[in-house]
Amino acid sequence: MNARDFLPGRAHQCERKRGAFPAMIAVNLYRQGDLPGVVDKLNKMGPSGAAETGG
Repeated sequence: MNARDFLPGRAHQCERKRGAFPAMIAVNLYRQGDLPGVVDKLNKMGPSGAAETGG
């Protein structure tokens, strides 16, 4: 499921289990769903879902 409401939760679940935010997301059928939008959102959020601040 490459859905915007599914992948961020899975990424943060991985972070909790492994103790590190995922550096790569592997999916099948990348043209289905909103993978680029999800990855962009995760990159802006950073680890633990906190918005990154410049500085």
